[in-house]
Amino acid sequence: MATIDEAKLVTPERLRTVFNHIDTDGSGSLSADEIKAILCFDDDFDPYEVDKIIKQADTNNDGEI
Repeated sequence: MATIDEAKLVTPERLRTVFNHIDTDGSGSLSADEIKAILCFDDDFDPYEVDKIIKQADTNNDGEI
C-alpha cells in the first residue's frame, strides 16, 4: 500500500501558493468574500457557517484572517 509523505506534500511554498490563490486582491489577508468564494463553490457549504468560522479566527475583529 502506498503512503503519502505529508512533509513533502505540505510545504511552506505550497501553502503560500494556495494562500496567494485564495487572496485574490493581494492584500495579504483573507476576507470573508475570498473565503466564501473557495468554500461555497456549491450548495454544500452554508455562507453563514463561513461567517462563524471567520468570527472565531478573526482575533483583531477586522473581518479578515
